Parts: sequence; C-alpha cells; structure tokens
Amino acid sequence: MEKNSYLEHMASRFYTIIILILLVGGYSQAQQAWPLQECIDYAVQNNLGLKKSTIQKMLGKERLQQSKREILPSVSLGGGSGYSFGKSIDPSTNDFVNKQFFSTSFSFGSSITLFNGFAAMNQISYNKLNYLAGIENDKRQKNDIAFQVMGAYFDALFYEGLLQIAQEQKQVSEMNFKQAQSMVEAGIRAKADLLEMKSRMAEEALYVVQAKNSLEASLLQVQQLMNHAYNSNFKVQQPANLLGPGNLVLEKDSVFKVAMQNHPLIKGEKLREQAAKKNLSLAKGNLYPRLGLSGGYSTNYSAQVGEDGINAIGDQFKNNASQYVGLSMSVPIFSRWANRSNVKIAKLNLEQAQTDFDLVIQQLYQEIERNFQDLDALSSEYVQMESQLEAAQLAFQAASKRLGQGLINTIDYYNSKNLLAQAQSNVLRTKLQYEVKKRTIDFFMGIPIYSENNKKN
Repeated sequence: MEKNSYLEHMASRFYTIIILILLVGGYSQAQQAWPLQECIDYAVQNNLGLKKSTIQKMLGKERLQQSKREILPSVSLGGGSGYSFGKSIDPSTNDFVNKQFFSTSFSFGSSITLFNGFAAMNQISYNKLNYLAGIENDKRQKNDIAFQVMGAYFDALFYEGLLQIAQEQKQVSEMNFKQAQSMVEAGIRAKADLLEMKSRMAEEALYVVQAKNSLEASLLQVQQLMNHAYNSNFKVQQPANLLGPGNLVLEKDSVFKVAMQNHPLIKGEKLREQAAKKNLSLAKGNLYPRLGLSGGYSTNYSAQVGEDGINAIGDQFKNNASQYVGLSMSVPIFSRWANRSNVKIAKLNLEQAQTDFDLVIQQLYQEIERNFQDLDALSSEYVQMESQLEAAQLAFQAASKRLGQGLINTIDYYNSKNLLAQAQSNVLRTKLQYEVKKRTIDFFMGIPIYSENNKKN
C-alpha cells in the first residue's frame, strides 16, 4: 500500500508539472508580440515568390560564367576501333584488301576563335549587366514585400488602437449606466434615459466586436504576407519612439538625388539600359568577318597481315601519325537580311530600355513628391486634430459632470462621448500614417527597410 501511495503521489506531481509547463507555454505564446523588423525579416526569408527570383539570379550568374568560358579554346579527343572483313581499305596502307583485320584510330583537335566582331567580350558584358540587374530586381522585390508587411503592420496597430478606444468607451458607458440606474431608482432621472443608455451600450458593444474582427483580419493579413502559419495569439509590437508628425527638414529634390543613387529600381533599370547597348553591339558584331584557328593530331593502327607480318602498335602509331593547322575565315555576305534586321531590333530594344529608364525616373520623382505632400498634409492635420482632441476631452469631462448632476440629457452626452472617440481615432490614424510616410522617405534616403544581415532566430 505504501508503494502504491508513493507512486500515486509521484504521478500527481508529474501531471501537475506538465500542466504548469503547458500553462506557462500558453501564456508565453499568448504574450508573443512581433516587432516590425522581425515581421519583415520573416516575410522576406519565407516568401515563395522570392525563391523564384533567387533561381533567376542563379541562372543569370551561370550564364555569365559560361560566357567567360566561351573565350577558351575548344578541345576534342576521339578514337575508334573496328573489325573488317571482306573487301575494304586498309587504313594503314590505303590499299584495297580482301582479308579480315582489326583497326583502331586516335585523334586530338583544338580550335579557337581569333576574331568574331568582339562578340565574346560583348556577350560577357551583356550577361554581367543582366546578372547585376537581377540582383537589383531581387532587392526591389524584397523591399516591396517589406513595404507590404509594414503597411499591414500599421493597419493592425490602428485597429488595435480602435479596439482599445471602443473598449474604454464601453467601460465608461457601463459605469454611467450603473450610476443612472441608481438615480432612476431614487427618482432623480427618468426611466427613458436609462433605456437610451441601454441602447447606446448595445451599439458600443457592437463597435467592440467590429473592432475585434477588423483587428483579427489585419493580423491575419500580416501573417499571410509573412507566410506564417495562422496563430490566433499572434500580436504586433508597438514601435518605439512613435512621436507623431513634426517638421520635416528634408527637401524632396535632395531626397530624389539620393534615391537616384541607391534605389534598386533605378539601378536595375540603368543596368538593363546598359545591357541593351551591349546587345546592340552584339548584333552589329554579326556583320563582321569571323576568323578562327584550329589544329589537330591523328593516327591509326591496323592488324593487317602483310609480307613482313604485323607491324608493332607503337611503330604504326608513329608512322601513321598526321598533324594539321588551319586558319579559317567566314565573311557574312547574304543572310536574308537577318543580321541587319537583328541590328534594327536591338536599336529598338535599346530605345525601349531608355524609355523605361526615363519612365522609372519620372515615377520615382512623382512618388517622392506625393509622399512629401502627404507628410505636409498629415502634419497640418495632426495639429488641428490634437486641438480637436483636447477640446473634445474637455467637453466630455464637462458633459460627464453635467450628466451626474442631471443637467444634460443622454443624447447630448453620447454625442459628446462619440466626438471624443472620433477625435482619438483621428489622432491615432494620422500618427500612424505619418510614420509610414516618414519611413518611406527614410528608405529613399538610403536607410534600408530590409537588410540581408537581419536574421530571425
């Protein structure tokens, strides 16, 4: 009995420890809050679309490496063996024989292009520029993902703030309802006011539910952009030093000048334009003559019985050896105008690349211009909204006192209360929108929104 009691006691302790571990683990998971940078890093490292971009980048690198190898000489080694019978030519003597014999041959050759209109060097440059453009495109896609995550992240912060405002409004209404209920029972207030409050409380409870649903939807959006498995306990962390709108000391022209040097989209389009120029040089190279050098060595052995018997393999390889060196030239005369057509197409592709580059520059400047205008607008709006919030707070405080004294009706009180909630949400929205725009300007100024050095443990 003592042994069974001891085992039961140990089992009970074991289950208690397991339950505590699960509770602590669940509490830790519930308290998990992701900073913005970790969300961005996770999204970039787990995005499936970026894996395709990485493969394309690797393909570009391999094309570049192979174009470098193309300038090396080509080398070939060949050999063959055969058994002949009936009337045939003896490869050792070139005489017709009508006997069975075994023969083998060996050859070695090499060739190199001496001149082909500089096609090899232009091909290397073309592939290198495309490879570098691929790297910039990879960076651009990572930045695009980072901005998408950041936008969804700040949306989640906004709905989180709205939920907090709605919950606070609901709590205040519940306190006022209890107070009004006591006043109705004492005959100080009319029962109609109590019914109005009850209706407003139901409306505010709906606002809380709607705010929760919007928050959950925004958190789901963040997790989907991160390619993160859905977790109902997922939370976003409030960024540090979220001060709100202020005076921006930068000028859009100076930001544009820096962005022209650092923005991956600009660098990538510039590289594509340069690659189009090299492609034009490649097309023109097909109009030039081509000059090549080649050489080789060959020999053979035949087990043909002659008057003196079969010569030794070493002697036959030595006696039958032959070498050659050749210089070749090919001049394009008529190719059904294909070469000329390729030059025209390359010129048009270059013109298209130059137009794309100019268009990207225009779009970049317009985007910076819009961001500066938005920052100015948000900054001026924020000043007015802060004043509006301060006035709404004072008005609500006065309305609360008057409500307690029975000097204001329920409808006027809730109007004041709703104005306060609207002012709070406006200030929150403006502050978060300004932060997003400001981080965008910082990105244009060369401050990375995502860095390859960032790793999530």
